[in-house]
Amino acid sequence: YKRQDVDTAYQDVQAGNLDILSEVPANRIAQVEADFGENWSQNETSRFVYMGFPLYQEEYRDPDVRRAMSMAIDRDEINDSLFDGAQTPAAGLLPPILPQGREGACEACEFDPQAAAELYEEAGGPSTLTLYTDTGTGHDEYVEAIGNMWMQHLPIEDITYESLEFAQYLDLHESEGVTGPYRLGWLLAYPSPQYAMEPLYTTDAHSNYSDYSSEEFDAAIREANFADLEDSDELYHEAEDILLEDMPVIPLWFQDYFIVHSDRVEDVTMDLATFVRVEDVMVVE
Repeated sequence: YKRQDVDTAYQDVQAGNLDILSEVPANRIAQVEADFGENWSQNETSRFVYMGFPLYQEEYRDPDVRRAMSMAIDRDEINDSLFDGAQTPAAGLLPPILPQGREGACEACEFDPQAAAELYEEAGGPSTLTLYTDTGTGHDEYVEAIGNMWMQHLPIEDITYESLEFAQYLDLHESEGVTGPYRLGWLLAYPSPQYAMEPLYTTDAHSNYSDYSSEEFDAAIREANFADLEDSDELYHEAEDILLEDMPVIPLWFQDYFIVHSDRVEDVTMDLATFVRVEDVMVVE
């Protein structure tokens, strides 16, 4: 959806012209109960939202630059101001919906602007940069909020913003045309820490748009995948720790989805991959 399309869809559900909207725009979350009474639900999902880096660009290759940029983001402030506190600020790369999800795994996800500024300067982070996002339900707003925090807390003089339709956005990633930090999300097709990490961070993996490559991580995720069940959790955590040290992407938050629906339907819920469970939807006679 384009942002304005989702706002229109929200109003269409209110007017009874649309029965189900599966992603309420961020700017409507605070008013959803007032607007819909009981005709809404909040659904925990596996949706992971992050800022990635084009590691084929020299200025982002130092992990300290990436860690500093993570430490300069006040996730709680963005969550409260733009999402009415409805998201879960990321403390790692594994979703809390998984048993393997951990609190406090990501030290560089703690907001520490003073340490961030010192680290960024020491590492020689760029003074000007471009932020990339796809247009969508509030993406532009929170990417701009992140940019404002980087301008405020880091020795950055200028930030420009590139916002593209999703198809164009992926084309730009495929051609390595992205030259600065970029927003993306990831969903679990099945509930496994393997799927939360391997497709995004393994060398030459299809969804590894950052061009990240670590022999240590590749070996660690392979060992975890082939381990016995009783040993695999610890090994997946070791693989996650490698990523959180290297910080190829900045974890932002895990996203709850808000669904609104008309009086014509009930029992509208969502699975962890953000698909509405249409088989459970009941049409009210």
